[in-house]
Amino acid sequence: MLEILALIYLTRSIGQLALNKGLKPGTWKLYTVLAWFAGEITGLIIGFTMFVLCLVWNALLWPYSLASLVRLADITLSKQH
Repeated sequence: MLEILALIYLTRSIGQLALNKGLKPGTWKLYTVLAWFAGEITGLIIGFTMFVLCLVWNALLWPYSLASLVRLADITLSKQH
């Protein structure tokens, strides 16, 4: 809800700025809304990518760490005999 209120405020203020400069306010309001949605989609893609990378990292980190510890224990124990 706060995002919608912020978007309404931004479009109004951008429209007023455009009107003060003698430009069409509707065009700049549209640009504001499109930029907002582009930012939302970019954030979605970055967040999803980070989530997937975190899942992959956790899926690979623990098995390789465990395998390394087992291998280290194997080397240590085999040198004692």
